[in-house]
Amino acid sequence: MLLPERIAILTLVFLWAGQIALEIWGRFLAQRISTKRWLFGIAGVSLAAIFATASWWSYLQYRYWASNEFTKAFLPPHQSIWYFIDRIIVREMVGPWFVALAAAALGFFALQYLNRRHGELFFEREEYLLFAIGIFFSGYPGFLIYVIFMMLGGLILTITYTSLRWGRAPLMNLWLPIAIFGILVRYWYVPQALLSQFRF
Repeated sequence: MLLPERIAILTLVFLWAGQIALEIWGRFLAQRISTKRWLFGIAGVSLAAIFATASWWSYLQYRYWASNEFTKAFLPPHQSIWYFIDRIIVREMVGPWFVALAAAALGFFALQYLNRRHGELFFEREEYLLFAIGIFFSGYPGFLIYVIFMMLGGLILTITYTSLRWGRAPLMNLWLPIAIFGILVRYWYVPQALLSQFRF
């Protein structure tokens, strides 16, 4: 597991612990901390750390290629710089995180739109951001696994709550743990050959 994925898991664990703390000591902490600000702050710092790490690795990869006699042929003046940018930066290091960021933004606004369209019936306002955080930190193509697990988890929880007549199923506590679970399943159980089909 690479460093950006480790940062993502640590961030999700930290956010999940914070979410549990807010539920346990909610009134006391709510007077001092805005949940939305806290989520945005932690997610923003982690997002910057992931992009900084990926950019640093791209720089190190360039330096490594420049120092090797064989790989030096892939860099200027032998080859256009666009080969390196496309091959390493776009496809391997930074590109997948930009795809995950775009999918997170799309997921955030789609969830918000659907919930508002149905009179705020399905989700709490913080859940839009939790869903987007889960998508981003799952990475690309990991967010596809996350969305599938989230749908399955939501379906199972909804069926359980409906059959026991407990009312609406709260998904608030599922977003972050399922994202962690999805990342771990991606690295431990999903074959790399299958994941490579989604690379661009």
